[in-house]
Amino acid sequence: MRYANRTNGQPHGIVRTKAIVVKGILDKIGYCSKCDLSAYRILEPAAGSGAFALEIIKRLHSSSKCFGFSFERALQQVTFVEIDPDQVKLLKKN
Repeated sequence: MRYANRTNGQPHGIVRTKAIVVKGILDKIGYCSKCDLSAYRILEPAAGSGAFALEIIKRLHSSSKCFGFSFERALQQVTFVEIDPDQVKLLKKN
């Protein structure tokens, strides 16, 4: 989906985040499976097809097993936003 053109006349596009970058950023903020993530609140404002979303969910699930909190309850504190309907479909599929 194209939203508009950039000021230089080129179309906006999708930017993919590499897994190593996602993991590095989450590690830097202390969002690690070996930490109690039950109280963390996360907003992913450009979820795309799920580079961050999938890693966040994976780490949260692992943390819930390790620290004995409700994964489903903690997942309610995580928000993923995406305006491109095609990317939302991919995100849900992934």
